[in-house]
Amino acid sequence: MSWLKHHIYCLKLKTTKSIIKSLFIFIALFSTAFAQQNTFESANKAYENENYTTAVEQYEQLLKEGYHSENLYYNLGNAYFKTGELGKSILYLEKAQKLAPRNKDIHHNLRFAYARTADNIEPLPHLFFVNWWFSLLNFFSASKWAVFGISLLWFSLILWGLFTFFKVKKIKLGSQLFLSLSLVLLFLAYQKNNYDKESNSAIILQKAVNTKSSPNHNAQELGTIHEGLKVSVQDSVDNWYKNKTQDKTRRGVKKGSISTYIVFVLFESLGGCLKFSVFIA
Repeated sequence: MSWLKHHIYCLKLKTTKSIIKSLFIFIALFSTAFAQQNTFESANKAYENENYTTAVEQYEQLLKEGYHSENLYYNLGNAYFKTGELGKSILYLEKAQKLAPRNKDIHHNLRFAYARTADNIEPLPHLFFVNWWFSLLNFFSASKWAVFGISLLWFSLILWGLFTFFKVKKIKLGSQLFLSLSLVLLFLAYQKNNYDKESNSAIILQKAVNTKSSPNHNAQELGTIHEGLKVSVQDSVDNWYKNKTQDKTRRGVKKGSISTYIVFVLFESLGGCLKFSVFIA
C-alpha cells in the first residue's frame, strides 16, 4: 500500500514538473513574440517617419531572430528601396512574392524596382504549356496548396465515414472526388515546395560586376552587369559563379557579388509535417 502511495506521489510530481516546464516555455515564447511584434511596429513607425536606415536595421534584426513573413520581406524591400540599395530591395521583394504570389502590392513594387535597374534584359519566351504550368504553380504559395489539399482530404474521409453508415452512392462518389482533388493539390504543393527550395535564382547586389567567359582573371570579358539583375546560378568554381541571365547568356562573376534567395516555406514535405513561422503583422 505504501508503495502505491509512493508511486502516485511520483506521478503527481512528474505531472506538476511537466506543467511548470510547459508554462515556462509558453511564457518564453509569448514574451519573444510580444517583443518581436514591438520591434516590427517600431520599424514600421521609423519607416513612416522616413528613418529608413533605422527601419532596415530593425527589420534585419527580426530576420536574424528567425522571423519570416511576406509582410516583413515586403517592408524590408521597400525600406531598402528608399535607402537606394536597389539590389537588396529586389531581393526581399522577390522573397515576399514567393510567399504571397498573388499580392498585387508586392507585384507592383517589384516591377517598379526592376524598372530602375540598369540592365534591360528581355527573358526568352517559353512554350505556352510551360507558361501555363508555372502560372498554375505560382498561383498560391506551397503552404496554401498544402492547406487546401489537406482540407479536401479531411472532407473525403468524413464523407467516406458517412458512406460506411448510410451506403449512399452519391456520398461515395463525393468522397472519391474530394480524394482525387486533394491528391492533385498536394502534388502541386510538393512541386511548388521543391521549386522554391531548389531555386538557383540570385540577385546582383554590387553596383556593377564585370563578367568573364570562364573562371579566371585572364578570360575574355563579356561586359558588365549591374545591381538588381536577376540571374540563374549554374555552377561555382573557387571564387567564381557561373550564371545565366534571363536571355540565356552565360557569364562568370566573382563570389560575393550576388545573393541567392532561399525562401522560407511553410510546407516542408509530404512525408514531414507542416512547419509554421511566426507571422508578425
